[in-house]
Amino acid sequence: MKRRVGFCLLLAALLPSFTAAADFGVNSTTLVRLEKQSYPGFAKKTLLPATQFFGFDSSGLYDGNLSLNLYGWKRADFADNSSEKGSTDSTFSYGYLRYSLPKANGEVKAGRFSQSDAGMITQLDGVSARADLPPAGLALSLFAGRPVPTDNGNTGDYLVGSRLSQRLAGILEVGVLMLREGGMNNNGPTTALNDYRQILGVDLWYRRDPSFELNGRSFYDTATGGFTEHFYSLSYKPLKTLTLAADSQRTPLEHFFAATNLGRTPFITDRAENFSSFGTSATMALPVPAEVAVDYRHFSRDSRNSSDRYGFDIRIPSGPYLSGFGYHRTSAGKLKAGSETDFSSYHELRGYTLYRKGKIDGSLDAIAQFYDDAIYGKNHGYELQASCGYHLMPELKFSVDLSIGDNPLVDIEFKGLARVTFAFDKLIIKGAGK
Repeated sequence: MKRRVGFCLLLAALLPSFTAAADFGVNSTTLVRLEKQSYPGFAKKTLLPATQFFGFDSSGLYDGNLSLNLYGWKRADFADNSSEKGSTDSTFSYGYLRYSLPKANGEVKAGRFSQSDAGMITQLDGVSARADLPPAGLALSLFAGRPVPTDNGNTGDYLVGSRLSQRLAGILEVGVLMLREGGMNNNGPTTALNDYRQILGVDLWYRRDPSFELNGRSFYDTATGGFTEHFYSLSYKPLKTLTLAADSQRTPLEHFFAATNLGRTPFITDRAENFSSFGTSATMALPVPAEVAVDYRHFSRDSRNSSDRYGFDIRIPSGPYLSGFGYHRTSAGKLKAGSETDFSSYHELRGYTLYRKGKIDGSLDAIAQFYDDAIYGKNHGYELQASCGYHLMPELKFSVDLSIGDNPLVDIEFKGLARVTFAFDKLIIKGAGK
């Protein structure tokens, strides 16, 4: 808290001298949610939380190359508590200064921000820098700071990392990444956890032409001596109206959860196992105004037999409307001998329509699941959703969402959400010398 207040006071003190010629933007969203909960065996609850999101962005500060970005939210409950944290909660999501260097496509950031390299996203209080290096196509990024604390408290005292990449002819990029976080709490239910994590990674991007693209990454944790993740995806467009896609993922859970600040995730009952999946899809635009997509995905985990999900979606645009219908089948893998719980296979139907014209937009959405075997005495579940929004002015929008549903975990669930969104980014302040 002291670091957060000190950072904000420093920004406030420096801001007047930075605004010689600057653009300012403000965005604000207010959410008021009403939810009636009725779970078998538990007391009924009424939730009425109000959440205020606020963001502030400016560019063109100082010499024109400096920008400032702030964002956060605060929640208050007016009925039963909606969170274990009590009736109020707040988060300072990010707040940082960014200076764009006039050469080498470089930039420097300082404050609270999210660092994303090769698919690994890390939030920290610190500094980062990146720049292009000779020869052409070579780039280096560096970051260091203190990880932002998480709810489970398994963040370290410091975090440092870097990524070096080489791009060739605009069609191929290969990167190597290093990240080390030290002083972690070692508080997970697995002996594989250490008081640090040290990730080495490699990532790949290849785009022969607009019709073919390949992406992939692999991460290895030297603290546990194992790979934490492999993920590779491919997209191919053989025809103007046809897009094919495929991806494959393999995650050794023991090393993955030891190499992340999710060390106390409660639903991982057996860490020493592997999770893997691969999927494929095809999307085709038809001669009539319609689009059809079919997809298939296979899941596998050591403690279960494999499971599969497959189906289709149809999307039909018509003037201000976009409607769709879909069907999917999930064949759930049975847990292996000695396990106490099982999962039911099911059919899933979904239909929706979206509307947008002028100042008004709205949607209707319905989804239903039909289980092969009853779950807690129920053979089906459903949810109906409706929303409507109106732009009072270009910068101000009011919307309402309503939903009602029934599933094996609840008797009847009703939810309502009112939203007010304000976005203003046209304010320009010019100094006398500009």
